[in-house]
Amino acid sequence: MLSGLLVPSVTQAGLLWQTLTEGDIDSSPTVSDDHLFVGSGDGFIYSLDALTGQVVWQSATGGPVDSSPTQNNGLLYVGSGDGTLNALDTQTGQTVWTTNTGGAVVSSPEVVGNVVYSGSGDGSVYAMNSATGEILWQTPTGGSVDSSPTVVDRIVYVGSADGSLYALDTTTGAIV
Repeated sequence: MLSGLLVPSVTQAGLLWQTLTEGDIDSSPTVSDDHLFVGSGDGFIYSLDALTGQVVWQSATGGPVDSSPTQNNGLLYVGSGDGTLNALDTQTGQTVWTTNTGGAVVSSPEVVGNVVYSGSGDGSVYAMNSATGEILWQTPTGGSVDSSPTVVDRIVYVGSADGSLYALDTTTGAIV
């Protein structure tokens, strides 16, 4: 799956390590407990040793990963181009749950308490149980929701391709 690991040379001042994947890396990495988690256009999420760049594990999603992963309580939440939001065990990369949203998920998930919030290419914002992936509510917008939600004071703020910024109630998904 990996095309190779490049070991830094003395002539590459400042470069600590470089790890190649089979696809573009558009997602921002997340670091937790000396592990770096990042998605790739090759359809995999990678766990790397943050100090060496060595691959600890890689886990397939159903499509390209442009979503930046979010780590919370031993789970890694990440969207995929196949329309799913995935929860993976941070230690093993095993899939804990997968929820289909119906459109590519490039939005990076936000976890607050026991709820994961994410946008979807199907034009909706989703709230899901963080342990099971059960959809708690879904609120349609007028366009694809590629932006990443922010939650403050029980309000989910998220932009949509319809040119609107939405403020949604965290409990019901109602537009505030």
